[in-house]
Amino acid sequence: MTNEEFEYVLNYFLHLLPEDVKHNYYYPYLSPSEIDEERKRLVGVLKKDYNSEIFYNLCKKCGGLARTPKAKQCRFCGFDWH
Repeated sequence: MTNEEFEYVLNYFLHLLPEDVKHNYYYPYLSPSEIDEERKRLVGVLKKDYNSEIFYNLCKKCGGLARTPKAKQCRFCGFDWH
């Protein structure tokens, strides 16, 4: 999984997790290394338990990952699929 895909899953599919699973993610007392580990843990849980609900909005022309799951234009090649 690329860093881009990692951030995409974390930003757009975190809502799939129950509150008790993601509660540490929002606590400000975590150190930067603990935050990184928590982010990896959450993405791992998402990929394991909710993989069927995660989708990547890929460009039909170049295969690049769109900015959001609902985007209709590629940020890499400019292809528009409205």
